Amino acid sequence: MLYNYGEASPNSKIGIGIQNVDHTFPGFNQGKLPSFRRIEGFCNIAIGALFPNHFGMDGTYEDHVSWLHSEIDTFYSTTKDDQFADWFARLPVIKHKLIGDATRAWENDPIATDIHEVISSYPGFYAIGIYRLARQLYLDDIPYLPRMMMEYVHSRTGIDIHPGASIGEEFERRM
Repeated sequence: MLYNYGEASPNSKIGIGIQNVDHTFPGFNQGKLPSFRRIEGFCNIAIGALFPNHFGMDGTYEDHVSWLHSEIDTFYSTTKDDQFADWFARLPVIKHKLIGDATRAWENDPIATDIHEVISSYPGFYAIGIYRLARQLYLDDIPYLPRMMMEYVHSRTGIDIHPGASIGEEFERRM
C-alpha cells in the first residue's frame, strides 16, 4: 500500500508525517540554515585565513578573522562571541597541525615538488584542513555548521569525513 506524502505508515516508528515537522532552526537568523554558497565562502575564508598565500585570498589574517566573525553573526541569531572564542583561539594550533599534515604528505609523495604544492592543490589537504576547522567547532558544540562544512568538502573533493571522527595528530593518508 502506498501512503500519501506526509502520511506516516502504520508501521512507522516515528508516527508523524513530514507536514508535522517544524522546518525552522532555532538559533539561526530567521530560522534558516546558511545557504550552500555561504558555507562554501565560510570554508574558503577559514582555510584562507590560515594559508592566505595559497588559496588566492586577498587580505590579512585579521581581515579573514573579522569576516568570519561577521559571517557567524549572520548565521546565528543568538551567537555570543564566547561560543566561538575557543575556535578562534585555536586557529594557530589548527594551522600547526595542518603544516604537519602537509609536511607528511610532501615527504610521502615522491611527485610533490614542495609543501606549498600540497597546501594549494591537493584535495586531500583541503579536506583535512576543513575537517580540522570543523572538528573544533564540533567539539565546541556548535550546531549544524561543522557538518555543513564537511558536506561542502564532500561535494568538492569526494572525501567524506564526519566532524565527529577522531583522526588525531598523525594524518598520513596520501592526499
